[in-house]
Amino acid sequence: MLRLRHILSTGAATFVAGALNLVLVFVAARLLDPAQNGHYAQFLFVMNLVFIGFNFGITPASTYYLAVGIWTLPRTVLFNAWFLGMLAGAMLICCAILRTGLLDETLWRTFQVPIPLLMSGLVAGTLLMGVNQVIALMMGCHRYDRANVVSLLRSALPLISVLAAGVVVGGPLAIATGQTLAMVGVLIIGARLLQGSIAPTGRSPGGAPQESIWRYGGLAYLSNLFHFIAIRGLLLYLSFYAAPDLVGYFNIALLLLEALLLLPSTIGQLIFPQSSSPAFDRTLLESLLRINLYVAFLIAALVALLARPFVPLLLGSDYSSVGAVLVHLTPSIVLLSIPRILSQVLSGRGHPEYPLAAALAGAALGALLAPWWIPSVGAVGAAWITNAVSLVTAAITITGYSNVQHVRIREIFTPQIDDFVRVSGGLGGRGGHRG
Repeated sequence: MLRLRHILSTGAATFVAGALNLVLVFVAARLLDPAQNGHYAQFLFVMNLVFIGFNFGITPASTYYLAVGIWTLPRTVLFNAWFLGMLAGAMLICCAILRTGLLDETLWRTFQVPIPLLMSGLVAGTLLMGVNQVIALMMGCHRYDRANVVSLLRSALPLISVLAAGVVVGGPLAIATGQTLAMVGVLIIGARLLQGSIAPTGRSPGGAPQESIWRYGGLAYLSNLFHFIAIRGLLLYLSFYAAPDLVGYFNIALLLLEALLLLPSTIGQLIFPQSSSPAFDRTLLESLLRINLYVAFLIAALVALLARPFVPLLLGSDYSSVGAVLVHLTPSIVLLSIPRILSQVLSGRGHPEYPLAAALAGAALGALLAPWWIPSVGAVGAAWITNAVSLVTAAITITGYSNVQHVRIREIFTPQIDDFVRVSGGLGGRGGHRG
């Protein structure tokens, strides 16, 4: 099960990477005016949409298949390389179509998105796919130290490139190009680190047929896709109904929300490859979940009190609306901290259907509420749609965990006097770990 070293090293790497991502938000806001930042938000949306929309679950499935020993590392690497090559070819075809200019007027009239930024997003999303594949393979082999290095580079190099491009050239296209080039460097370094982990072999390893990874990955893919649509898809509604600056405000608020969910994200990241083990300790996991909730409530209270005065100090007075939107997102800080852990447990134990059900329900609810709330309330309405989606997601994943582990929901969340003692004792054991 989890070890103290896993929590400390991966937790530190995740928090540092999250801090760097947060600095990137501040840097972009300082380098760009609100309208330009809105176009940069569109680039980020496209980049993440390519990763979420076209990975077909290969990334989490690779981690799972390696962790449970169904496939070996060489076979999984070859499969991921083949898939990334196919995706790169498809994205190049899309860029060639966009270069013809046939869609320029339609895309600008509908979403006010510049075509060069759209093309940069397609390329950056493909590179992001490759980087996350490398991290997933390392996590599946429990090579946490190497995965942490790549994770840190994934945040550090784009920050350096964006800062340099923004100062030297300026404008959203320049910083998007800088971020794209940085991802090239991260992918090259990650591939070299992964290559050193592969033992040479002259044969194709055995294991389950290729179709099985598609079946497992398909459920994980649909879950990630619909969860992305349910929350990040709201940026599309804002692009359609509102000016680019509002898109930028909401995008920054969502990025800050992501940064505030680093603790449950770290726990979930570590739990996923280990929850399939026969030594999985349910009581330890539930103690971690409760402690995570205590922290989430504290963070939400601090954000509600401090976001309005502090965000303008960090981003500038032009971005004061971001603080207001973030205050409205505080319920999601608590609600999303639950599925960030339990969804990973359910997927790691072979039940990705529950996270998928939560994502489908959230996407359906968001699609119903967005045309009603966003035109009249704007970014604040989008924030409360996010809270509604978060509530549905949390409720379904809690129910799924209760069913899979045969435990009552009340038992999961009832505070225990020895929670902190159990966690410190359970994580303090010695165990095998490869870096």
